[in-house]
Amino acid sequence: MRHLAEKYSGVYMNKVLLEALKDFNIKYNIISITRDNASSNDTLITAFIKHYAKEAIKFQGDTPYFSIWKKIRKIIISLKYGQENKRILQAQIKAYNIEKLKFLQLDQKTRWSLIYYMLKNFLHFYELVKATINSSTSIINNLLLLTEIEITWLENVLVILAIFVKATTKLQAEKYLTIYYIIPEVFLIYTKLENFKVNFQLFINAINSGIAKLRKYYPRLGILNNK
Repeated sequence: MRHLAEKYSGVYMNKVLLEALKDFNIKYNIISITRDNASSNDTLITAFIKHYAKEAIKFQGDTPYFSIWKKIRKIIISLKYGQENKRILQAQIKAYNIEKLKFLQLDQKTRWSLIYYMLKNFLHFYELVKATINSSTSIINNLLLLTEIEITWLENVLVILAIFVKATTKLQAEKYLTIYYIIPEVFLIYTKLENFKVNFQLFINAINSGIAKLRKYYPRLGILNNK
């Protein structure tokens, strides 16, 4: 077993990982890699994919969706804090005749629903965002502009997230939350997720995972006995 003896940089971790795979003779038997969201792991995965790309091996994780959330956050940060981009953005707002624009919103780890609002507002004003990116000299637009496939993917994600956000918002508004309010919302989530499986084939695994987790806490049968 290999141990990390140096600073936990992504490049170094990739080197150790490849050596460990070689030790166990499983370099070409990788199915998946499970990791947390540490930034060094992003560098590790990038280096890992590049290494295998040299041998004409392409990993399934190497898709437009692999870094799409990072891309959205990078766009928002670039437009929100870059002086040139802010000036261009203001000019675009004027050109599009938009008043009281409120879309430059980042998500937060402590409030999961903010990723829904970040995505919702981002997609709603994407034409404005795209125009700003294309006019900027400080943004590499071929890296940050979203493709039509990515837009469609994000729109589908938004629909699925909306199921949970609407239920959460409704329950948070109740002064005295009881099982009387929770049960109908839980079964509504069940029903919507099951219905979406028909039209959202690309997300069927994610939807099934969501249903399984929901069933753990609120099983369909005996829900009143659930503790």
